[in-house]
Amino acid sequence: MSHIILFDHVLNNDTVAVKDYLSKHCSHERAQRVSIVYAAAIGNADMVEAMLEHGMNVNTFDVLNKFRRNWEPRKLKKLQALIENDMKPFTRGWAPILTPACVAAFYGHKNVLAVLCKHNFGSMSFNPYMIVSSTFIGDGNPPCWNAATCALFGRQWDIANVLVCRGVVMTDMEEQYPFFLEFRTKIPKDAVNIVFSFL
Repeated sequence: MSHIILFDHVLNNDTVAVKDYLSKHCSHERAQRVSIVYAAAIGNADMVEAMLEHGMNVNTFDVLNKFRRNWEPRKLKKLQALIENDMKPFTRGWAPILTPACVAAFYGHKNVLAVLCKHNFGSMSFNPYMIVSSTFIGDGNPPCWNAATCALFGRQWDIANVLVCRGVVMTDMEEQYPFFLEFRTKIPKDAVNIVFSFL
């Protein structure tokens, strides 16, 4: 399973090794494709750029679950667990489903977002939950988020503001309203205006 090598390179933040791997492996197995989500999570814009240039879909998403899939190294499961814990307040019991844009916005990786926008600005509005099978167990309706929504979740107020100003429509604001109400004293006034404009 050569794709495990790719994940090792990604998690070691080794852009040169990732580029070398991609130049020698043209397979587009899902296990390889989702590596772009984790390159975005660690904030490596050059790596994300290389992956896009090798044909990886800008809207690729992964489902972060507690089961270890046969292609997942332990180091990847640890990163997934960290992300899952960070996203837990917003999932309503569903497994987090994240695109590169969602995770980059959540963690404030502006350089990654710039690369993704250059390739396809529409990725900022893409909601990965809208095309996922209902077999994923959750409480009630699944979340509905995009990069702008995730920026608010991560308290990346400036990213959220820029995306909204560029026309990205935030999703799930009514469902997430209790969270923002709870933290309203910690949200800058301009961000509060963003939240309420979508309610």
